[in-house]
Amino acid sequence: MKKKWMKFVAAACAVFGVGAAVACSGDGGLTDLPYSMNVQETEFDLLVGNSAVLTVDYDYQPTASLRFESDNTDVVTVNEFGEVTGVSAGVATVTAFYGDATDTVTVNVSFGEFVPQFYLYQAEETSFTVAKGKTLNLQGYVLFNGKTYTDGQFTYTPSESGYGEVSQGVFTAGNKVGSFEMEIACEWRGLKGAMLTETYEIEVIHNVLMQFENCSATDEVELYSAERVGTQTFQNTFALDVTCEIDGAAVSDDDLEYVVTDGTDYIAFDSASKTVTGKKSGQATLQVSYSADGKVYTKTLSVNVLLPVIDYAPTIVFDAYLGELPLQEIFGDSVSLISAKGIDGETLSVSENKICGVSVNVENPTERNLTVYAETLGANLTIKAYSRVIKTAEDLRFFQYSENTGDAFDGYYILANHIDATNYVHDYQGALGGVSAATNVKQNTGLTGTFDGQGYTIDGITFGYHNGLFGMIGGNAVLKNVAITNVQFVD
Repeated sequence: MKKKWMKFVAAACAVFGVGAAVACSGDGGLTDLPYSMNVQETEFDLLVGNSAVLTVDYDYQPTASLRFESDNTDVVTVNEFGEVTGVSAGVATVTAFYGDATDTVTVNVSFGEFVPQFYLYQAEETSFTVAKGKTLNLQGYVLFNGKTYTDGQFTYTPSESGYGEVSQGVFTAGNKVGSFEMEIACEWRGLKGAMLTETYEIEVIHNVLMQFENCSATDEVELYSAERVGTQTFQNTFALDVTCEIDGAAVSDDDLEYVVTDGTDYIAFDSASKTVTGKKSGQATLQVSYSADGKVYTKTLSVNVLLPVIDYAPTIVFDAYLGELPLQEIFGDSVSLISAKGIDGETLSVSENKICGVSVNVENPTERNLTVYAETLGANLTIKAYSRVIKTAEDLRFFQYSENTGDAFDGYYILANHIDATNYVHDYQGALGGVSAATNVKQNTGLTGTFDGQGYTIDGITFGYHNGLFGMIGGNAVLKNVAITNVQFVD
């Protein structure tokens, strides 16, 4: 009934244009309406950093507004929405005001069972090295109850003076070289002591600047294991140009030490000319060092030694079944293949000097590029891959048909030259008995791909049965550009 009565009074007051809270008296006059408000909570506990919203019941009146105050903002703050936040350990009273009505709640703030800890933004290490004149960020933050706080007050106390100064949490190294300890103590929301104190070791060193003047920004250089192959030349040597300064003063090259620290099999270093020479393919590291006050300052150069790669011009007719290359022609010497890659970087398998896994376009063999590597040299090649390249009569044995296994020759096969098969007998296991491919249960066996004689002849071949070279020729097979002459058959 009260809410309905309040709506009636509000309507009456709107008619009379009264700006304050009023009610109609028994004799028809207007009286002030009392303000009513209640905070449901009377007392509660809160962790530092946590918040809670007060629950307030009140009778709405257009002339009144709800507001809140804390009697100790160092312990508790409260905003216009009644959200109470614990600032530090202690007790505070929050008062709610609505017109002339008030109510209070007691808030007990504590750290509970949680222990605050502080960390540096710089890193999690407990020791640092900084060069003279350089800076080190020692600013920190507090971690408490899973939350990060940046309002800690930090003090910095060095174990010895003269090493530098701290300003706004940033240490600037001075001219004194050596190590000292820096105690960093944090005071956070009334807490301080051992739990918020850490000691760090800081070493101030000379400001040594060492630089390779004539290589990439990443201190890397690529060389080749040979200077010349045939008419092609490659970068096989690299002359070092090293500059070194200590605290702004130039250092003589005689005071620098050069050492090949890794990969001595791959590079040679001449200390007189400061020249690096590639020996064989691999990764090597050259270190330049300078010593001052018992401290060694180093700079490393990464050397990647590559195999020189020549371009072999003729297109190679490649037998993908055999995987063999004319290595003597390509490299001018007997070599052992160690790896091969396709043009797209695909690594091909190499076994017993043969390349395995080269795919064949059985519809229309096309040229593709490969790079092959021996131990001391590489070559860029263009190949045209076929399923088989027939060069001799014995190569024809690849097509010996076995009814037991149901061989299917579904690739792309070519003759490389005229074949003298006078002393060759082409035999196979089983017998098809002249049954046509259309009715034979093995109609998908025999030649189902392409055999291209390229205009060459197979002469004098002897077949061991009356079903010819492939046993069968499938309906989609292609047999072209070949003549088979002086054929004989034997039982």
